[in-house]
Amino acid sequence: MSRNWSSATYNSYRKCLKCYCNYLVSEEYLEENPINKIFKRKEPHQLPKTLTRNQVDELLCCLDTAFDKEIFSDFRNITMVYTYLHT
Repeated sequence: MSRNWSSATYNSYRKCLKCYCNYLVSEEYLEENPINKIFKRKEPHQLPKTLTRNQVDELLCCLDTAFDKEIFSDFRNITMVYTYLHT
């Protein structure tokens, strides 16, 4: 039977089997871990999802109206959000 698993699913199952086989090796049921000979599949690199320009503008507008810039903790929080958005 052939399974058409994604690379992430395949690697997850492989990781679980490797952990179990490591336990069997530590308990001396196996001499070596047979999963070490099975290579991981390469997973595609995915970029994180980002906010759209409209979402950023709406967030900044809400920050300006919800917080008082004269209070240090509010100003600090606003500054942290601006820093996150620019990095």
